[in-house]
Amino acid sequence: LAILTVLLPEAFGVTQRGFYCNDRSIQHPFHDHTIPMGHLTIASLALFLVIPLIVEFLVARVDSSVVSYHLRKSFTLPSFVVRALIIFGYANIGLVMQVALTQYAKYGAGRLRPHFMDVCKPVGYKCATPNDYIVNYTCSGDNAFRIYETRLSFFSGHSSTAIYTALIMAIYLESRLAPRYRSAGIRRAVQILLVISALIVCVSRVTDNFHHPTDVLVGIIFGAVMSVFTASKLAGLCTYNLTPIREPKGRATFARFVT
Repeated sequence: LAILTVLLPEAFGVTQRGFYCNDRSIQHPFHDHTIPMGHLTIASLALFLVIPLIVEFLVARVDSSVVSYHLRKSFTLPSFVVRALIIFGYANIGLVMQVALTQYAKYGAGRLRPHFMDVCKPVGYKCATPNDYIVNYTCSGDNAFRIYETRLSFFSGHSSTAIYTALIMAIYLESRLAPRYRSAGIRRAVQILLVISALIVCVSRVTDNFHHPTDVLVGIIFGAVMSVFTASKLAGLCTYNLTPIREPKGRATFARFVT
């Protein structure tokens, strides 16, 4: 699926759309990324690993039912590491699905970015009236990659990735810690920090002139839907009611995955 995310859109190409002469929404100046996609991806992967490791370690300290896993005679893997890696895997599966569907939407829609005119610098057309729709033109800009990217506005991949990351980790924290610890303030603070950080990414896409507000809004909705889908349908975070681990019959959330 990760390979298809790259190969299929490139194979079919992006939809070529024209523009209206009086469309001011695509006449904004180009600004570089405040938050590059590479940095966002690294941050997402780090959160997918670090948060579960910390949470599962804390749970393992007070859960008498945890065990170790013997992969080889000389190598033992603590159960909290196994559980953290399981969450890491599910989160990444959802992330790949989210990115893939976002890419297909981008290439299919072909919506022009707010900085299209500044990057493309179209020539070879005439506007007889302000409402003319131009389809025959040539981009005279000197950066071919940026010109190609100007057609991938809808919807925002940054926004969907940021919201997906924040919400799936927030759901995980709620599912794993809520029935076990009274320190709800810390959990809530982390959840709020995750969401605020994601919203900052979303806002930056508009202020950087990379996306229209509607692109970001749809990205937020899609990221939220994918996070709930991954958490509930894949990882099972929303379907099991946990028993407090201090009770004799208490069991860990992810026991069904590792036992």
